[in-house]
Amino acid sequence: MNVGALALTAPEVGHIASVGAPGSRRGVAYHVAGHWAEFPDDSEIPVLFVREAVKELLHSGGSIPTCVEWKPFEIADEGVEDDPWGSLPDQ
Repeated sequence: MNVGALALTAPEVGHIASVGAPGSRRGVAYHVAGHWAEFPDDSEIPVLFVREAVKELLHSGGSIPTCVEWKPFEIADEGVEDDPWGSLPDQ
């Protein structure tokens, strides 16, 4: 399976995740940096697009990649900080 999922948190859009094909895998979770990270259903995309989006993010200085379609999602409040990826400045 050559797929992955992307999630970003940015002040202008909140939490967003990649949009995969309708009807793709549900219950998407990956082990990231020693922790399980859950992603919205239907968020897996070909790894080629994951790589391209990461390159675009880095080359643009942090702008949201346009090579991937995005959808908003909510992070369940289970005593976890609001920004699990540490991407927002301290407020």
